[in-house]
Amino acid sequence: MLFGIVFFLYILVSALMTFHLRLWKKTLSAPVWVVIWLVPFVGCIIAQLQLRSDQKKDAEERPIGLEKLMVDQIRYEKIKMSDNRNQDITVPLEEAMVVNDEKVRRKLIVDVLNHDPKRHIDLLKKASMTDDTELSHFATTAMMNIQSDYEEKIAKIEAALEDEPKDPVLLRAYRRELSAYIGSGLVSGIIRKIYCDKLAEVLSRLVQIYPERRHYRLQWIRIRIESDQLEGVEEDLSYALKKWPDYVPFYRQYVALAQHKKDGELLERVLEQVEKNGAFLSRKDREWYAFWKGRSLT
Repeated sequence: MLFGIVFFLYILVSALMTFHLRLWKKTLSAPVWVVIWLVPFVGCIIAQLQLRSDQKKDAEERPIGLEKLMVDQIRYEKIKMSDNRNQDITVPLEEAMVVNDEKVRRKLIVDVLNHDPKRHIDLLKKASMTDDTELSHFATTAMMNIQSDYEEKIAKIEAALEDEPKDPVLLRAYRRELSAYIGSGLVSGIIRKIYCDKLAEVLSRLVQIYPERRHYRLQWIRIRIESDQLEGVEEDLSYALKKWPDYVPFYRQYVALAQHKKDGELLERVLEQVEKNGAFLSRKDREWYAFWKGRSLT
């Protein structure tokens, strides 16, 4: 009778222990499971001791949220950032000219060449004059390619204009390419003079087609002063100021003409017109006006 009660209690305790472990998804080694069922009561005690040992170990090793971050590993891990270095490559090119590592220099200059080098011709010029042969070669090649691209586009438009000399779309495109090429600084001397003459010619046509667009007239006057084609410039400026008396850029070009001719009397007349016509002067315009007001060309 007593044996039956003890056996019943043994089965009950072992079953409850098994149920408890399954319910909480606890894992024990295979020998412990054997002991629980084959060694009365002692197996349950052994299982309980192992569970407490495992819980203590878990508490010591378990990462809780972000409280334990392995600081040394993170401190020296490379931070990943979006690769947007090509949005503005002015700084990389400046770095390429002073960096001592050849591989870094090559990578930086290639970034420049692959991302709109036309915007950074001045920096390419600097790079072409460095002592670094490879960097100089890359920059020089890039400038030659840019120059060839401009000349090819200009030649195509000129060929099209032979068939349609009055096409306003072609004339505007011709003006844009010529302006960009001249403004790039890639041409100088006689070559620049040739392209300036071409630009003056196309602007004269655009002024006739679009007489109300003052920016065409302004550029036409400016390019003629810069390239020393002064015939008729003063008359065109007088006409422009009668038509747009408050437009300061025309006064600036008038002063540029006076400076080019070293004509002090003309300079005084132009500055008097600025006051008389009540032209609106921005802060920069006021600085410009004050500078020339106290200056003599004689």
